[in-house]
Amino acid sequence: MDVRFLLGPAGSGKTFRCLAEVREALLSGSGAGSLLFIAPKQATFQLERQVLMDGSVGGFMRLEILSFERLAEHVLTRAGVPMATVLGEEGRVMVLRALLGREEGGLKYFARSARGAGLAREFSGVLRTFQEQGLGSGRLRELSERDVLPESLRYKLADWGHLLAAYDGWLKDAALEDPSSRVWQAVAALGDGTAEPWFDAVWMDGFAEMTPAEVALLAAVTRRSRRVTAAFCLDRASAASGRVGLWNVVERTFRACHAALGVHAESGVEVVELERHPGGTSSGGTSSASPSPRPVEGRFSGNRVLGELEERIATGVLSPLASDAEQRAAVRLLRCRDPHEEAEAAAGLVEEWVRGGGRYREAAVLVRSLDEYGPVFARVFRQRGIPSFLDHRHGLRHHPLVELTRTAMRVAADEGSEDDWFAWLKCGLLPLEGWEGEELENALRAGRWAGRRWLAGSELDPSEPMGRAMRRVTEPLRRLTISMASGVDGPALAAGLRRLWTDLGVEARLIAWDDTGLDALRHQTVLHEMEAWLVEASRAFTGHVLKPVEWLPVVESAWSGLTAGALPPSLD
Repeated sequence: MDVRFLLGPAGSGKTFRCLAEVREALLSGSGAGSLLFIAPKQATFQLERQVLMDGSVGGFMRLEILSFERLAEHVLTRAGVPMATVLGEEGRVMVLRALLGREEGGLKYFARSARGAGLAREFSGVLRTFQEQGLGSGRLRELSERDVLPESLRYKLADWGHLLAAYDGWLKDAALEDPSSRVWQAVAALGDGTAEPWFDAVWMDGFAEMTPAEVALLAAVTRRSRRVTAAFCLDRASAASGRVGLWNVVERTFRACHAALGVHAESGVEVVELERHPGGTSSGGTSSASPSPRPVEGRFSGNRVLGELEERIATGVLSPLASDAEQRAAVRLLRCRDPHEEAEAAAGLVEEWVRGGGRYREAAVLVRSLDEYGPVFARVFRQRGIPSFLDHRHGLRHHPLVELTRTAMRVAADEGSEDDWFAWLKCGLLPLEGWEGEELENALRAGRWAGRRWLAGSELDPSEPMGRAMRRVTEPLRRLTISMASGVDGPALAAGLRRLWTDLGVEARLIAWDDTGLDALRHQTVLHEMEAWLVEASRAFTGHVLKPVEWLPVVESAWSGLTAGALPPSLD
């Protein structure tokens, strides 16, 4: 097979060239094998659109545009390898939180913080890194016994190895699979490359850093391909200078891929270094074996100043900017005193763009942190009538549905505190009229009902309106409490909470909230996320019975990471 690397800085035409070759392969119709384009998960849909944008290709079936995770699934399916049920991220975090509580006595370094909020999620990230690097529990234990390492590091490695072994055992007992293992399974399924090729051509673009598992999968795919092209955003001249900078990580990734793919190249590896700012027709850079000339559009071909700024940042060489006034006007620096003034300035520029014939959808605002700037920009743009979409996922930890579920589990665990009961009444998802909620709150403040006295169902007269209202909001909770009293496993917990939501009519109220159109976040999306969480709990804790007080920290560890994205509206 032929192996080629396309190297060049931003705007040198790497993606443009790859897409042109993809279209050419699709239109030629030669070859019976598939075509594969490997890209980051968030870029796959964009690349599908770009393949079709110039109109030469009306559609395609031979081409697959996949991330490494989806590629692993594609390979395993095509190879006929049976796949076990995969445990998702929230399920993984919940299992690790349960293991931290169970194994804290055997931990050396993390024993005192095993029950700390957020530790399970941090452990999930650390253990995933170990798995992607091919480090198992045995290897971690071996490293923890090296006396040359500091004691604190040895204790940490021992704890990580201990928890990873316990986690692997939990997955085996539940017949589950961690998603990080899929890539290694796909590598094994592709074999040594002696079988017939699967792919006529493979392209890869968009990666700055790759795990050893991803490099191994790329090498395995190369063995089953006739031609492979990998593109990296890399300025080799700047990387060779020895300075620590933005090219170091990409240079390391390129070298790893070059070594892994080079052993399978039948005629050596071709490295094509593209010009920084191509224009017109490119001969393919510095490689003499590059393809035939084709028009290459550089990202900065329309504005010289932006290209010169990119070169300054990439190389560190300060050169004079273009002297043409029109070109220089493309870059404007504004000094603002605070985020609000920045938002006002940005709003003015957007309005100026639209008055000049532009569209709102053609303007974008980039900020360092959406947590800090997002609310400010949203308020200013709304005040000035500028339609906008904030590309930000909303944390769900304090959404009314999560608060309702949290309160229900707290009541099931220890009757709930007065604050829990107020949270229950104020969540907005109970079948109460406005005055009924207020009256029940007054009764709670007066001490007329608290603790488990409502379980008898006679705290308020059921023939009175207030008694009927109390029954509506407490009867579903009473059923959940009784069902969880002696402990439940994952499927039983999921069934109990789904019944609670159904009895309270939660879905209908969330739909009514969405119908008002006042919130960017669609509340039905939150229900879908919570349903997905219940599925993860069912998978991970089948047969593992926990009491309500034990379930609370486990579910809180998952809720801390739940997010939902808002759907972008039609801006203009």
